[in-house]
Amino acid sequence: MDVPETDPDPYLDVSVLDEVERDMDTVNRIFLAFSSALFGLGTLLNAWFLLAVMTSQPHRTRLRSQLFCNLCVVHFGVSMIKSPVMVFFSKLLLDAAYWSTMCDSLSLTVPLEMVYSFILDWLLVFTITVYLANVLDFDPTRTLGPRVVNAGKVFINILPWVASPALFPLLRDLFPAQDWCIKQVSSNRQKFALVNLMAPSVVCIVTVSVAFVLYCRRINRTSDSGSMWDRIFRHGGEMDSPLPYAVAIGINAACEGAFIFCVFKLALGSTVRMTVMTSSSCVSASRAVLVLLPWILLPDVRERVGTWRPWDSSQEAGTEQFDMDSSDRD
Repeated sequence: MDVPETDPDPYLDVSVLDEVERDMDTVNRIFLAFSSALFGLGTLLNAWFLLAVMTSQPHRTRLRSQLFCNLCVVHFGVSMIKSPVMVFFSKLLLDAAYWSTMCDSLSLTVPLEMVYSFILDWLLVFTITVYLANVLDFDPTRTLGPRVVNAGKVFINILPWVASPALFPLLRDLFPAQDWCIKQVSSNRQKFALVNLMAPSVVCIVTVSVAFVLYCRRINRTSDSGSMWDRIFRHGGEMDSPLPYAVAIGINAACEGAFIFCVFKLALGSTVRMTVMTSSSCVSASRAVLVLLPWILLPDVRERVGTWRPWDSSQEAGTEQFDMDSSDRD
């Protein structure tokens, strides 16, 4: 009786295993170099932005600046915690490329990234909402009083941090230990990732779109000179341009989309998967640096960050006159 021929298992092919091992070695070297650079650059930039803004008294009183500093704290923490973890596991994999080591790395960094994204996304939502309130010329101190407003600022700044521990039980159930770290994503995991990661981005896009329309209408009523670009994106005075906020949302959405791609692990060939996964992971991790860049488009932040020097104590009130006109409402 003839035994039917069966296709060989590709994972038992020595050439395939050698190819996977070479790819893993390349990926880990890229991760090691990238994570090391991100650790240094992300830590330095976020610390500089944070100290520059917080040492300015006018900035400390503005909710927008407080939320911006809160974002810097999140990015600083990720640069100080996640990047060294990535460096550590990349070094282990270079010494001995065990799949279990990669699984340990993912089981630690993926939940950390989920919590990081949750805090960052909702801080960004609050930042865009504050901008919309500024465009609407809404001043809560007129009706609520300064004490209530200050308490509200504290509540807004700490709310994402206080709410984030609620994710831990869900993350434990949604990211169980697994061999090879590759499996079909469950429907619950899909729903959780979409709600947790995409909902804040949608809220940001809708809010900044409304703010942009209202901003354009307000500028058209108050300014008759210059081109449309100058009147919308280079208008000074009390209102910020919507451009920095739109760019921040776009960068955050792109980095978060790369992270979602990494979590769901599309079924690609081994070499293609590793290439795409490496690129997506690097884009996702670079959010700690890239999301800082749009805020340089804000004139008062750019002026403060560009001129502040930690050894010059006379710069304490460096942006006071520049920023005071718009500091009271938010």
